[in-house]
Amino acid sequence: MNVRRFVIASIVVAIAAFLTDGLIHQVLLKGAYENLTGLTATKEQMDKWFWLFILGRIAFGFLLARVFVWGYSNKGITEGIRFGFLMGLLVWVPLFCVYVTFLPYPKAIDIGEPFAGVIQFLIYGVLLSLIYKPASESAAS
Repeated sequence: MNVRRFVIASIVVAIAAFLTDGLIHQVLLKGAYENLTGLTATKEQMDKWFWLFILGRIAFGFLLARVFVWGYSNKGITEGIRFGFLMGLLVWVPLFCVYVTFLPYPKAIDIGEPFAGVIQFLIYGVLLSLIYKPASESAAS
């Protein structure tokens, strides 16, 4: 494993996750969340636990990169697209089923969040495929 590239890819994915989460939840779905008082945390609660959100995104970046490296087959960007799409489905199809069943969210969130989530994973997969290269390959470039 190319540890340097792995760490860089992990950090880039963590930053991408943080930024795309902000875009999805603070911009695209903001209106859908406005009527959910009592079902979401207050601003004070979110501020208090924001460090945990950051920690979670960092852990996510490293874990997703590790899974990518395990199956790495040097197929370029198509490998990243395939990986991102499959991981997005793996995460969001079950969550979608849970959301619809147990959480009284508006349909904009029930459908919008999983759709956006799969797109996020496609982005992560592409980033991983562009950044990570095995040690022998990156030394040659």
